[in-house]
Amino acid sequence: MKNSKFWVWFIPLFLVVCIGLYNMVVIANKNKVVEVKDAEVIKELYSKQNDSLIKVELSDNNNYVLSDKEVLEKLFNNNGILYLGDASSLSSRKNVVLLDEVVSSTSIDKIYFVNISNIDEQLTNYLKDKLEVDSLDAGNTYLIKQGIVINEITANDLNNDKELSDKEKETLQLEYQEKILDLIEKCDENC
Repeated sequence: MKNSKFWVWFIPLFLVVCIGLYNMVVIANKNKVVEVKDAEVIKELYSKQNDSLIKVELSDNNNYVLSDKEVLEKLFNNNGILYLGDASSLSSRKNVVLLDEVVSSTSIDKIYFVNISNIDEQLTNYLKDKLEVDSLDAGNTYLIKQGIVINEITANDLNNDKELSDKEKETLQLEYQEKILDLIEKCDENC
């Protein structure tokens, strides 16, 4: 009799614990997939136009994270890097790989990416207000500390159809590295 009472309680309890553990694993894996998916989506976004525009090769594990208003609100309350991307923009195509390469060599683990060719008016106005700019220009990068833009890397000179020379790439990478290292220094360990 005692033995049957044990099984009556043990089996339902065991099932509840197993279901709970399963759900925890599924939720944890779901969050990991989202981050990988962002990198892949952005890589695909740029790869689609490689035949008609300057070729862009981003790695599968690039540092870009797709950002909507909710994600950007968190960024503007903290520290980080915001990239305004547009796969059809020549300046954006030239910058996207360079920025990712520079950031990969630092302690920063993500670049907040906004596809400005595909955002609504509300998000456009929100970004203009936060960045204190009149227009959102593809390829521009904003370094943010405690919600304030402390530096900007503009891509105005890159809006032409020629590939960057090795010297131009090196110069841009050094500029990015200097400004990003300055951000890291100002952010302590919270970037």
